[in-house]
Amino acid sequence: LPSRRVASPSETSGATEQRRHHAAIAHTQTPPAGAREQPDRRSTRSVAKPSFCGLREPCCVIVHPSQPQRGRIPRLAMATTAKLWTRLAANAAKKTSPRVINSGQGAYLTIDGREYLNFCSSHYLGFALEPRLKAAAQNAIDVHGLGTGYRTLSGTHALHVELEKRLAEFKGTEAAVCFTSAYAANASAVQTLLGKHDIVVSDQLNHASIIDAVRVAGVKNKFAYKHSDMADLEAKLQEARELQKTPKPDGEHPLILIITDGVFSMDGDLADLPTICDLAKKYDALTMVDDAHGEGVLGKGGRGVVNHFGLEGVV
Repeated sequence: LPSRRVASPSETSGATEQRRHHAAIAHTQTPPAGAREQPDRRSTRSVAKPSFCGLREPCCVIVHPSQPQRGRIPRLAMATTAKLWTRLAANAAKKTSPRVINSGQGAYLTIDGREYLNFCSSHYLGFALEPRLKAAAQNAIDVHGLGTGYRTLSGTHALHVELEKRLAEFKGTEAAVCFTSAYAANASAVQTLLGKHDIVVSDQLNHASIIDAVRVAGVKNKFAYKHSDMADLEAKLQEARELQKTPKPDGEHPLILIITDGVFSMDGDLADLPTICDLAKKYDALTMVDDAHGEGVLGKGGRGVVNHFGLEGVV
């Protein structure tokens, strides 16, 4: 019989879109009318086994043996896709429903009508349910609407300016800049301060956001000192100081930045900031502190670990 394309189940059911899809991937050759078929020693198999396409329908292809099989999608690739769909279908069948929280993010959560002690929230200070903050948020919505827009696109809003001014006063700094997350704050700070030819000296147990911030900034010269080991920090600073003697391509000497958590998130211990700052001064380095877990807990009125050690203006 002349070679022809065998319709898939989806075609026989009248699914036009799937028929077009299968027609696109099933490359067939039909000999001219009245022509006799000639056997081809290169290929004695004329029928391809059914495969699966992205629509999860079998694609059956018959190819005339006298024609080169150019442009065909390899059956192996299609079989690989079929395996993926099979795995996804199996996972969907085993899907379990999440436990739905019906309360605010407080010390306790209500799940299915029952209260549970909350150990899985980032609302350490209870701000999510603080009545004064809820009232302030409602008032801001009444005045300004829901949200201020994407800042880098929509611009700086009066609420941004007010918030940053009050935070700077609270922290005892010249100014402040707000980000949507601590992760974004670390990434922006490192990229602003350093170029790829500068030098970073980092505690081995620093938060992942610090490690990623250094990676995203593309800093090539990186040193990691043993956790809270000030002798090892000094050794790394000595190496960094030697490296600093080689100018960057722009002729400037590299900047050395020591980065540490203020309170380490896994163990809860404090960085030895007084010693770190002394070493930074000795080796002409800057000190950057991620105080995400110290603010609201340490220092006067919760001003953080830098205030706790009296190091405003030094870090």
